[in-house]
Amino acid sequence: MATINLEGLTSAAKRYDPVLRMLPFNTLNDMALRMRLNIIDVPSGEHILKNMRRDAGILAPYSVGLTLDQQKEMIKFMEASLKPEIVFAHVPDNVTNYEEMDVLSSQGNPVDNKSKKHPIEATLLAAIVKSFSEDVAFNIFHAQRDTAVLTPATAFNGVNYKLSLLKTTSQITVDNKNLVASGKFGVVPAEGEPRDDYQALVDWLRQASWYLRRKEVLLYASETVMNAVRASYKERVKAHEDPTLEQTVKLLRDDANMPRLQIISEPEYGIGSQLMLVIPGLIDIGTRDKNDKQFVQVRNVKDDPNEVQFWVQSAYDTRIRDIHPKVFMVNEEINTVNDLSGDY
Repeated sequence: MATINLEGLTSAAKRYDPVLRMLPFNTLNDMALRMRLNIIDVPSGEHILKNMRRDAGILAPYSVGLTLDQQKEMIKFMEASLKPEIVFAHVPDNVTNYEEMDVLSSQGNPVDNKSKKHPIEATLLAAIVKSFSEDVAFNIFHAQRDTAVLTPATAFNGVNYKLSLLKTTSQITVDNKNLVASGKFGVVPAEGEPRDDYQALVDWLRQASWYLRRKEVLLYASETVMNAVRASYKERVKAHEDPTLEQTVKLLRDDANMPRLQIISEPEYGIGSQLMLVIPGLIDIGTRDKNDKQFVQVRNVKDDPNEVQFWVQSAYDTRIRDIHPKVFMVNEEINTVNDLSGDY
């Protein structure tokens, strides 16, 4: 019967390294395409983006002998930082766990029992990298780095953590017109009539800046929100039709006066009533994957030769490029993670 040994795993890790190295990017790239995010490679250190703020109100009537202001600050800059920090995956295992794997062929190719080359080698390595990649993807919005707690949720700083910092430092506020309250969606009151969630979303969208409403604009909203909005609208028109989600979104565009509105309700965004209205490409995922090291390292670190350690290392961070109300608006809610990574 075919078995796996440490040498085989190490050799397989080297042999499949180009493929394994691409798996995290492919997983993140798939999410970035679906959610209209940017992936930025930061080879070292920190990447700082400077957003220019231009003053207005400079026009005035001229009269002879007028008094002029001595100084006026015409331009200000807001910095947005992207600084990927190291994350890792450590998977201890024992090669004897797979001795009972009886695979007679792999996609029609017979297993070579003499060389101990077993198809589970590639499968095992790919599974580690895929789980690593999913842990990153499902925490892009929700993670908050904490080196004292070793979990995916504490590996790096996600978008929601960056939002909380911007709110704490009063850069996202009601007065700045980039924070507009909406209340919770899909809440069934203990008594009384449930609110009209469709109208609540329309009212929230209408408070966006005219500049934002005129552009192609993305509304990040969970299935929690969109299911509540559709159910609310269906209740309105139940005597006449049973509208689809597509019909509901089309009417949202008309009622909110946002002809180019797109809805993004991907599972990575999480569960809850959080709303984020932005122009496309406003959110960055920073990574630092380009290095000469093998992506999955297979090591024996104990006296027992059957004990093996898989080690994966990379670096991640997130950034909101700009929070000016012309390009960005958020509500007061924060989603929780939709933990769908892995199979058990």
